[in-house]
Amino acid sequence: MSYNSGIMKRKKISAILLFLFTVAVLYSVDSAESMVSQSSIESAYRDIGIEQADNLNQFGYDYFGRWAPSVTGPIDSSYVVGPGDVLRIYVWGEPVEFGELENSYEIPVAQDGRLFFPPVGRISVWGSTIDRVREVITEQLRRRFRNFEIDIVPAEVRQIPIFVSGFVASPGVVQATSIWSVLDILSEAGGITKDGSLRDIRLIRRDGTVIPVDLYDLFLFGRGALPRIQEGDIVMVPPVGSVAAAGGEVVRPAIYELAQGETVADLLQFSGGVKLSGSSQRGTLLRRDGEGYIVSEGSSLTEAFLDHRLESGDLLLFAQGASARADLVSVKGSVLYPGVYSLDETRTLSALLEKARVRPDTDLSYGTIMRNFPQDNENPYIVFNPAEVLDPDHAADYTLTFMDTVELYRKESSLPRAPIQVFGEIQGGITAYRQGITLLDVLSERNVAQPAMYQARIIRDGETMDPILLRDLMVRADMDHNIELMPGDKVVIVRNDELAYDEGSIRVLGNVGTPGVFSLIPGMRLADALERAGGFEDRAYPRGMVVMRDSVRKQQVEQFLQSASMLERQIEQLAQAIDGQSLSADIRISLQSQIVQQRTILDLAYERSEEAFGRIALGIREIDSPDHIRNTPDDILLEDGDYIFVPKTPGYVMVMGDINSGIAVPYDETKTVRDYLNDVGSIDTRSHRIMLLRVNGKVVNGEKTFFGGTTLARNTLQPGDVIFAQREIKIPTGITFRNHMLDLINAVGSVSTTVLTTMNLIDRLSE
Repeated sequence: MSYNSGIMKRKKISAILLFLFTVAVLYSVDSAESMVSQSSIESAYRDIGIEQADNLNQFGYDYFGRWAPSVTGPIDSSYVVGPGDVLRIYVWGEPVEFGELENSYEIPVAQDGRLFFPPVGRISVWGSTIDRVREVITEQLRRRFRNFEIDIVPAEVRQIPIFVSGFVASPGVVQATSIWSVLDILSEAGGITKDGSLRDIRLIRRDGTVIPVDLYDLFLFGRGALPRIQEGDIVMVPPVGSVAAAGGEVVRPAIYELAQGETVADLLQFSGGVKLSGSSQRGTLLRRDGEGYIVSEGSSLTEAFLDHRLESGDLLLFAQGASARADLVSVKGSVLYPGVYSLDETRTLSALLEKARVRPDTDLSYGTIMRNFPQDNENPYIVFNPAEVLDPDHAADYTLTFMDTVELYRKESSLPRAPIQVFGEIQGGITAYRQGITLLDVLSERNVAQPAMYQARIIRDGETMDPILLRDLMVRADMDHNIELMPGDKVVIVRNDELAYDEGSIRVLGNVGTPGVFSLIPGMRLADALERAGGFEDRAYPRGMVVMRDSVRKQQVEQFLQSASMLERQIEQLAQAIDGQSLSADIRISLQSQIVQQRTILDLAYERSEEAFGRIALGIREIDSPDHIRNTPDDILLEDGDYIFVPKTPGYVMVMGDINSGIAVPYDETKTVRDYLNDVGSIDTRSHRIMLLRVNGKVVNGEKTFFGGTTLARNTLQPGDVIFAQREIKIPTGITFRNHMLDLINAVGSVSTTVLTTMNLIDRLSE
């Protein structure tokens, strides 16, 4: 028992020693990692022995751990093509409409640097830009075709090797794509070490051209236009340059790398300015001098102090203010002296800007005031024109209130130019754009009392995006619907379609200022609805306006079904009459084929009758605004559920040579009906019955002339008009039911062509 007890005791001691050794090793590893993560520059500032400098870190190096290289991104026309790329070639125009060319091709670039484009053959593209490839293909196609356009975009981009050298975690070759920026390359190489420069990165092209890159432009100011890499590039990171630190009561205390000639004002801008809790009157600059320090005191409001040229190792400190006062305003952005100012001395915006001193490179067309304590329904964001505010002869000034924040922007900044506009069923107005602003940010600034009843429609560059139900975004908190907004976006808040219809509504869509669903007000007319929808956009085509009404549709469909049912019975009677006649085989086959064709035409008209009917034909001509419709017969009284669509100006005239098929011919104001028929070929007015469907929905029937032509031959057309040419049927003479059959064919043609050409026109205009 004693022997066994000794063995157990030794095992326990060994286990304890192993545990202590493991702890010691882990502690030493942690300590080593901690020392490695602390750079010599950071240690030097800690060694000063001032509390505000103890926790200062070098700014910007932790960005690389959170950065993921771009997976997709825009590629401009300067992209250089090479083996491994796949190009998507789009073609549109006459050759496509006539079936001579396809509308798109997807073609890989072979290892020899050439691609095979079927209409032209093999083309060498290696080393050419997208623009140059487009020029070459266009030159080749113009030898065979006319009136076409092409565009080229990369469908797939190749991988290219990029060499990274200098102060990065993993220097060497990085496999990249041409959509990557310098930041993507550096991130893939493990990031820049704290001994490397963030402000003097060099992108060296194959031809020896050196492009300097300053990451502070992106990290501090949001200017993200970093150069894209190209095949053969070298990215070199030199050692870090001079540094200075800002500590104490600044927004972002850190150690910053300096560029040539930068001052206290620049360092203060890097650190975000003095906090409201700090004292802008008590700035201190420490500079190493031998074994001691030279101390300079000043204020963030003093020009002489802010113009102080910095040297490597400088430390700027701001002490905490005696109290946080409410009578303060702040200014930031493109001013020489950003920071906090007394409201007593800067009651107006012009007075504040005169003290803060606007920089020479400031965008004088756009600035913002963020009102932290807006009164009543006051908009918390105010957009102003700095040039007008600073003009002593101009009255465009603003009275500031406590805690206001004013911001100006540089001209070359990627920050927004155009604010976001809000319209519709909630408090409208303007919201200043800022990087990353979302739909929810905009809506949170306004009182949306019952979000489940509304939807948001975003209008971007004239195009309306899919509607977003506020129920999903604001009630269910589905952040997939919280889209990021862009400068100049219009946010239109309208009632949900299904709810609005219950209370009486109309829809105004297409090329108007603010398309959407609107409540129907008693006595509302067409001009009122168009005006409420923001009027016509520049590319709108009022002459082709589509007004659909359910009550009209029901009446027209009912009339069509009655006529079609009667025609069906007559077709069956004729089929039986043909079977009961003693006819030659040729005549019997000819007549039976006509019966089959009439049944097909009628069946097709049946299928599309629900879509085609309901349009109210208008007589609108050239107008510029809804006011031009007022007090005219076209200013119709609207009904619940009316649908109004304003198309863009079409550049074509449709020519239909048989049922449910047609050709779009480029519009020419000098051409007549006969010219357009000649363009498509094989349509002779002497052998066809001609009908016009005007873009406004009105039908014009042609009559035969003495010489067998049509009275419509010399008519000129408007964009979007439809010409329908129906081949006349020849029924042999001597058949007892000949006249009856001709009448039937004409009746089927009249009913069916009206349905099908109307639907074709509406389809085209609604594209």
